[in-house]
Amino acid sequence: MFMKRCIRLFSVLGALWGAFFCSADPFYETRAERGHVIHIVTFAPDEYSAHLEKARGGPFGRASLLECAQRFPDTFAAINAGFFEIGEDADGFPSSTLVCGGEIFGIQTCPRSCVKIHEGKISIIPCQWECFLQSGEQRIPILFVNRQPKTQEATLYTRAFGKRTGTAFGGCVEYLFDKDRRFLARVEHGNNEIPEEGYVASLKKGGAPESTKVRLECTLFPGFDPRETASYVAGIPLIVWEGKVTQEVLHSQMSQSFVEEAHARTALGRRPDGTMVVVVAEHRSAHDPKTMTLEDLQTFLRNRGLNPSQLTLVQVRTLLKEADPEHPVVGLSLLQLAGYMISLGCVEAINLDGGKSSALYYEGRLVTGTESRPISDCIIFERPSRVAPS
Repeated sequence: MFMKRCIRLFSVLGALWGAFFCSADPFYETRAERGHVIHIVTFAPDEYSAHLEKARGGPFGRASLLECAQRFPDTFAAINAGFFEIGEDADGFPSSTLVCGGEIFGIQTCPRSCVKIHEGKISIIPCQWECFLQSGEQRIPILFVNRQPKTQEATLYTRAFGKRTGTAFGGCVEYLFDKDRRFLARVEHGNNEIPEEGYVASLKKGGAPESTKVRLECTLFPGFDPRETASYVAGIPLIVWEGKVTQEVLHSQMSQSFVEEAHARTALGRRPDGTMVVVVAEHRSAHDPKTMTLEDLQTFLRNRGLNPSQLTLVQVRTLLKEADPEHPVVGLSLLQLAGYMISLGCVEAINLDGGKSSALYYEGRLVTGTESRPISDCIIFERPSRVAPS
């Protein structure tokens, strides 16, 4: 009953929005009501060209959404995208599937839905990674891509990871393949150079085929061609499909806090006519200097283009006070987010990374008030008339 009421509430609110704003031109609106602050951007298929960008080029590292968006002078909108690791040696590494322009940074082996960007246009598709080495009757599943597994599970490496695999010299066997997945060599040690545009499959010695007659088979979904230049980023989870809230939301196996509690959220949806809908919901409480970490404070100031080292404590306190709303802003649960996307006319919608990652850049500035952290990757939107032909 509670779930149905949430969906009805956001359906009514969205219906009012849709009655007044059904333009095919890119449109941005901020809606503040019932304690929520929600940013909405809509654009028709012929009004945008999108591309997926890694923050630092390689598989690791992060940057602010503002910094990423400003690298491309024709950007009119940008949002955070995939989930990623934080801290230590894996900082910025994608937690799930991330393929930028055909370059594989990471793959999630369990079934996930993905945002696909091909020739500038976006679709939402199911993805199932399957990769294995075939040697005669022996088939060896490859479970990881561009990772350093601690127990030497079968792992596939591409040049997106670096020049070499970085695996331990002893204890593993590596198979080298070219860009067309043709076998090149079998090497009895690790840390091999990764062929340009090619692959290295790394296996522990006990499970590696002795034969050099091996082939590499990879697929992300039926019809996937690893040589194409499309981009893919996994969303967790798919929240709307065929105009209905998905079972992944209604009967989720994910953590209760992730699904049911209010958080800042970023979602991407599609209407039947191909119009794309971006929704970024804020979630923030008062900026209390007594509870903010140094990282929180630095992020707060840098998102406003300020250098922390050049400000006095009095100036910082004034900025914190002026930035705060009278009341905290409450985010959305996944169910509320799904209902909201349906209310905006979406027949498909996917949840992207949220929390402190959620941010929206629009027409030259960050429009979200939530203090966002540096992110691993983002989706950039440009107007087609400004995009040079490829």
